[in-house]
Amino acid sequence: MRYIFIIPVFFVQSVFALGGVYTSLSEALANPASAKTLLLNGKNLSQIPKSISALTELEYLDLSNNQLKVFPKEILMLSKLKGLNLKGNQISVIDSDIVQLKNLEALYISQALNNNWQETKVVEKTLPPQLFDLCALKTLEIGNFGLTAIPSEIIHANIEELYLFNNLIRELPTETFAVGTLKVLDVSNNQLTQLPENIGYSSRLKILNVNGNKINRLPDAIASLKALTYLHLAANAFQQPDVEVKKVFQCTSLLYLNLSALKITVADASIGNLNRLEELDMSYNKLTVLPETVGKFSHLLRLNLARNNLKDMPESMREMTSLNIIDLSYNEFLVFPKTLTALTELKTIDISFNKKMTAFPPEVEQMSGLKIMNLAKTGFTAAQQIKFRDSLISCNFIL
Repeated sequence: MRYIFIIPVFFVQSVFALGGVYTSLSEALANPASAKTLLLNGKNLSQIPKSISALTELEYLDLSNNQLKVFPKEILMLSKLKGLNLKGNQISVIDSDIVQLKNLEALYISQALNNNWQETKVVEKTLPPQLFDLCALKTLEIGNFGLTAIPSEIIHANIEELYLFNNLIRELPTETFAVGTLKVLDVSNNQLTQLPENIGYSSRLKILNVNGNKINRLPDAIASLKALTYLHLAANAFQQPDVEVKKVFQCTSLLYLNLSALKITVADASIGNLNRLEELDMSYNKLTVLPETVGKFSHLLRLNLARNNLKDMPESMREMTSLNIIDLSYNEFLVFPKTLTALTELKTIDISFNKKMTAFPPEVEQMSGLKIMNLAKTGFTAAQQIKFRDSLISCNFIL
């Protein structure tokens, strides 16, 4: 989940929903009463003319990907403004006067990503508490901004979508999960070591991304997030990874789950509770076997098990009747897993870099639905590879 658009969805919807769309300030000023949407993105602007304040009917303003270094106070007179996009500028401080934009529903102010963003952001930085007095604010995106904290005043917010990725936040205040309206929270690539115990209060939370932090344990209450459909936990620092991931196996509404790079050695049988999953990523772990309960994943479309220590797949996998893509690269297979040959919807298989794999069952020749198979750096002989290609004429092979 990454939310990268030149013009965010909020703005795209406004363009289609309303007339009065302008891409030139001078043209908008010539028709101020009809100007509802002004798109000035990517125009190399370093400041905003004061004349913009004449656009009193303006509801959506896109100033993304310019050269602005300070928050443009010229827009504070736009009292009807609902959407403001300041992404991709060099603004380092959000002016507390933003509270004047009382009708603001969506604010995007993420800076352009610097490859050295973690090293360059050293100043203690938080959000102005007044930001959360904007009662109409539903969507807030502030990424790559050097934030180190979130004020407790967030409890006053009505925010539904909160994107704070690529910052330096060390702790989430408990008030974060007391925001009863919260549906999306992205705090990926921060410095978090734990999540608040009251996370279970977020009964409406659907999307949670905490990828790339330093979280050492999960609160037990994470199992209470029954509305959660998307959970990204990859690349954290769980002290007992097998114990911690077992907690999320109670989030039975999940459609997407990423447990990559957590040093998991055993997947508990309770993983079968997640029978609505459509995508599962458990790559870059230390798994040697999977439980038979994975056969309950009848809706699973994509499965990534690359870079583990697997030698075989459970027989129950034949029940994954919707599986479309599977990645088993960089494992320890000796034989092509026979159970995969029963999956008629399978289109893409990656078994590359299983260097000890030297045999395959004859049923492989019946996998006529395959479109792509990656056999690079396996132990198959040239003669075996030719047999693959001759049997599966509609499949593209990577050798």
